[in-house]
Amino acid sequence: MIRYLLLTVMIMLTPPKENGGLPHAPSPAVVEARVWDKLAAALSFVESKDDDRAYNASSGALGRWQMKRIYVDEVNRILRLKREKRRYRYEDRTNPVKAREMFEIYQSHHNPKKDIDRAIRLHRGLHSPKYIKEVKRKLRE
Repeated sequence: MIRYLLLTVMIMLTPPKENGGLPHAPSPAVVEARVWDKLAAALSFVESKDDDRAYNASSGALGRWQMKRIYVDEVNRILRLKREKRRYRYEDRTNPVKAREMFEIYQSHHNPKKDIDRAIRLHRGLHSPKYIKEVKRKLRE
């Protein structure tokens, strides 16, 4: 009887929520965006420790995401296919905002379903189990 009274009092004192009293759950799109942002952050950390001026002399990769010139060329090709006027320059690889835009354009064209494994392989350009493992480890942090 006391349990029933306590439960009744708790129900009466708890204010109703606009969604019928159920807790808010993030929508799948919000969860996907969070995971995708974490993936981008993990890739940039593994590639350059988030250094926008990082340069790899042997490959010519530059910037936070260690993008090669061919990456910029491919993004510009995708933009031409979409008949967009904007283009990126090689120097834009050192700009974190523009580099992220290029990353998104490249991934949305070649990986429209936003598959994490495919995104990692596409960004690296080759299949490297060690690299994939390192990015996934950083992604879990």
